[in-house]
Parts: sequence; structure tokens; C-alpha cells
Amino acid sequence: MNKRIDVTTRKYGGVPISHDAEDVGLIQRTVEEFKPDFSVELGTLRGGLTIAIHDAYRPAPIATFDNQRVYAVEMATLIALGFVVFSCVDILSREHPEVLRYVGNSLKKKFLYCDNGNKVKELWMYGRHLSSGDMLGVHDWGTEIHTDRSRVDARWKAINDHKDFERLTILLKDFELVGEGRLTRLWIRR
Repeated sequence: MNKRIDVTTRKYGGVPISHDAEDVGLIQRTVEEFKPDFSVELGTLRGGLTIAIHDAYRPAPIATFDNQRVYAVEMATLIALGFVVFSCVDILSREHPEVLRYVGNSLKKKFLYCDNGNKVKELWMYGRHLSSGDMLGVHDWGTEIHTDRSRVDARWKAINDHKDFERLTILLKDFELVGEGRLTRLWIRR
């Protein structure tokens, strides 16, 4: 179990986190082994996972994006650690140029983690820009997102039409699954 997670308060190193210890451990082990040149996180929330990713492999800078307002206290902590934080940025209605600037850089080995509220759309919009050897991750696998549409909660089926799930299935054929947690999946692009 990850010692920096307080399972009682759902905090990582004192900062709120929405992931459980098993999933954080999987992400950290895989990032440490993968050694990305940088990481891109879609869905900052309060910043706990951002710090956990950083702890796994400190040389890699992190850019984190969130459609909602990142809490000021947590944003100050993230910025003090040297992270690039984009708060209140619409990354879902169209491909955002700042996300593409990081994700579309074919000269760097990168890790893209999707957890911003519409994972099917996030994976499709940004995952397709990853290069061979890049890592892709997603949270809420089996509840909000899955290649088998019937395994997704009704609320999330309503948000994503059948075509979104078809595109996701096609996209993930280009990736090899390298890690499975309780609600997290990680892939490497072939």
C-alpha cells in the first residue's frame, strides 16, 4: 500500500485525491518504470494524483488541465512544485491547442492520463495524438468508460453516443494494455 495515502481522509501527502491506494500504486510503479519525458493530466481536481505522478518520477515535468476551477490552495501547492496548471480550460468541446502542444510532441516520451469527466471523449480527442511508445491512462474504467458499452453506468452511456464507443475501441487497438487496477487502465502505444 502507498504510504502517502491516508485512506481515512482520501488524501495523498495531505492533498485530496479521488483514487484509491491500489490505483495510485499501479500508476506510480508504471510511471517509474516508463520514465516519461513529461506527463499530461486531464482532470486536476484537487491535485493529489498530480503530486503522486510527480513522486513516481520527479525528473518529468507535469502539465495538468481541468475544466473546473482548481482550488486556490491546491493550485498554489502545485505551482510551487513547478507544475504547469491550466484551470477552467475547456478541453472537451474541441481539441485544446495547449493540450495538443504537449501531447502532439513526437520528440518526447509522454504519459497522458485522462480523468476530466468525459473519458471516452478525452481518450479519443487526445490519445490519438500520442506517438509509438507513449503511455495512456484512464480512471473510472468499468463505471464511466469501457470498450463494452454495456459495462458503463447508464448516466455515462447517455453522455456518449454509440459512435464514441466505436472510436474508442478502434483507438485502443493501437495500444497494448500494460496495467490494470481497480478503476485504472494503462496502455502503451504500439
